[in-house]
Amino acid sequence: MQGEHRTQTPIQVRPAQWEDVQVCLSLDMHYTTTEVWQLHLDPGGGPGGITVRFHAVRLTRPAEFSYPRTVEELQALWQRNVSELLVALREGQVVGFVDVAVQPAQDVAWLYNLVVDRPHRRQGVGSVLLGAAAAWARERGLRRLVLEASTRNGPAIRFCFAHGAEFCGFRDRYYANHDIALFFEYRVG
Repeated sequence: MQGEHRTQTPIQVRPAQWEDVQVCLSLDMHYTTTEVWQLHLDPGGGPGGITVRFHAVRLTRPAEFSYPRTVEELQALWQRNVSELLVALREGQVVGFVDVAVQPAQDVAWLYNLVVDRPHRRQGVGSVLLGAAAAWARERGLRRLVLEASTRNGPAIRFCFAHGAEFCGFRDRYYANHDIALFFEYRVG
C-alpha cells in the first residue's frame, strides 16, 4: 500500500542445530550477476616479476550461476574443517548461514561460505552474519577473517568491498567447478 511503512523482522544468529543443517543445504544459493572479475596474468621473465591483475567486466545481460560448492561438498567441509556453523533466523526460519574455521597458525578465522537464501538477500542478513562471525572470531582472540568468493560472483565481491574487506590473494581452479577464488581479509580487532 502506498505510504505504508513495513518494518523488517529482526535477524537472530545462533549456532546451528542438527536439524538446521538440512535447511541450510536446501536454501537457494544460486545468484545473478551483471559483472564478473577477469584475471590477467603476465608471468614475466621468471624472477623478474609476475604481474597479476583482476578487473570487473560488465556482462551484456544478467547471468545466473550455481553456487560453486555442491551439497555434498558443503557436507564434507562441515564434517572435517568447520569449527562453527552459524545460522541467521528471521521469524524462526533459517534464512542464511556462515561457516567459520580457525586457522591458528595464521591467527585467522576462515569463512568458507556466507550464504543468504535468495528471497532474503539485500535485507541485511549477510551483514548480520558477517558481524556474528567477526564476534565469534574476536571471542577466540583472532584478529582477522578471510572471506572467499568466486570471480563469477559479482554480488559477493561487492559485499566484501562494501564491508571494508581488502583483497589478499587468489587461487586458480579453487572450486570443484574450476572457478577462481578471490580472498579478502576482514579485520575484526
